[in-house]
Amino acid sequence: MLSARSPHPLAAIAFVLMALIASLLGTAVVSAAQAATIASSVTGFTGGPVIAPDGRVVVGERRGDGALRLLAIAPGTSAAVRPVAFPPLAGPRDFSLLNLAGSGSTVTATYDTFRYEGERGIAGRRKLTSLAFAVLPAVDPLGACAPARSQLTELTAAGDGFVATVGEDCAPDRTTLRIRTAQGTHVIRAQLGPGDRTDFTPDISDLRAAGAMVAWIETRLPVSGPGPTITLVVARGASGEILLRTRLDDFAYAIGLGPDGTVVLPSLADCSIGAISPAAPTLRRIGLPAGLCPLPSGAAIVAGGRVLYPTFGGYASTDGRGAAYFLHDTAGSRSQIAFDGRTAYVTRIDCDADRLVSVDLVAAGTPPALPLPTLRSCPVRRASPSRLSSTPSGRVNIGLRCAAGCRGTLRLVQQRRGGRERRVASVAYASRPGTFVVRPRIVAYARALAGCSGGLRVNAVLFPAADDRTVAARGKGLGAYRISSRSRCRRTGGPSFRTPAPGPRP
Repeated sequence: MLSARSPHPLAAIAFVLMALIASLLGTAVVSAAQAATIASSVTGFTGGPVIAPDGRVVVGERRGDGALRLLAIAPGTSAAVRPVAFPPLAGPRDFSLLNLAGSGSTVTATYDTFRYEGERGIAGRRKLTSLAFAVLPAVDPLGACAPARSQLTELTAAGDGFVATVGEDCAPDRTTLRIRTAQGTHVIRAQLGPGDRTDFTPDISDLRAAGAMVAWIETRLPVSGPGPTITLVVARGASGEILLRTRLDDFAYAIGLGPDGTVVLPSLADCSIGAISPAAPTLRRIGLPAGLCPLPSGAAIVAGGRVLYPTFGGYASTDGRGAAYFLHDTAGSRSQIAFDGRTAYVTRIDCDADRLVSVDLVAAGTPPALPLPTLRSCPVRRASPSRLSSTPSGRVNIGLRCAAGCRGTLRLVQQRRGGRERRVASVAYASRPGTFVVRPRIVAYARALAGCSGGLRVNAVLFPAADDRTVAARGKGLGAYRISSRSRCRRTGGPSFRTPAPGPRP
């Protein structure tokens, strides 16, 4: 649950209306100023953060069983409103992905639902629905795709006075970019170039918008050659005028875009970032320290004369002339980062909660030297005897110890040979570092079994909050307990033993 102070929320707009329109490094570096937490969530943040036109920070929050809501949080007061909410998902193998885009202009989002029909991974999932919409300053549908023809992805972006989308027509390819303005809609199609294969459809990807500019990548497959050709395109959002079109060779196409049309992207050849703009169309390299090389995936942010980019273990900042430092308060973060030229916002995943933090990059004073982070673990240990007594209502007290804090779900199950089991109790837990007690309630048939001589033997299984949150992780055994109760003994009843159920959906 969000722990930031919140006023009475706006009426949650359950997005039914949309359906209706059917690291480890060995270097010492300096840190930025100390981060401040503006919101925290035990259930976890997803999508974003991004910055809205009024300076609020927009992020998605998981609500359990696949339910999501969007939050717009004022950094100064932590007051939050909830402009959009999504209900829980139906099937146990369904999951959703939320993507947010925004850099001080209109905030846009895509919300896609999927179903796993095989093994985990891209090949095993099928997209069910796809929605695109503006979030702030107002909720506005941009497109919706029906099952089996869902093509909308993260391809929405908005700048000053325009919104750009790819795939809103639900076509099976991504060849068309639409730029909506108050005066009309500009349509730009990716074109085959000389020597390109005529049976290959050019693909538009990595759409970005900032200020008056919009940029994207076009991928084409040539008739001959080692692989596809990658072209960077920069255009003016208000008119659709193409300002720059250039081929990329040894650079990844995870682009960052500044409001003046400057595009930055990580190099695949060395430890550098490339920079190019319509005003300076010759690509130049920004060399970086060996310990702060950019990751080939994950877009950079350009604002206020600085570039924030993902590196191993978190994010780093450079002034564009090669000087760079690691943002220590982003250590371990896997979220995207928002930056307004002075303050950065990022989601930090801690053992006990996700925290939305702000990092002031231009605070006075000399920051201390700090080592790069190591990977963290969140161990959970038993802190109570193996024999438990049930209250008349079925509650049992189980002590746990978390050295670094922890959160997740504890299940008590009866187990049989062959891995079959049936659930006796389940309870969510969250704790800061230390020892705490959870009080799951065992079901009626289990209380009757616990009343028999010898009590009821159960196994405890933990489902910690997973790093990969699209599908719940497998449980971790915590050992066996024996429960006794004063209920009347009955050795029959209860559900049949089955294959273990998947873990709880975040």
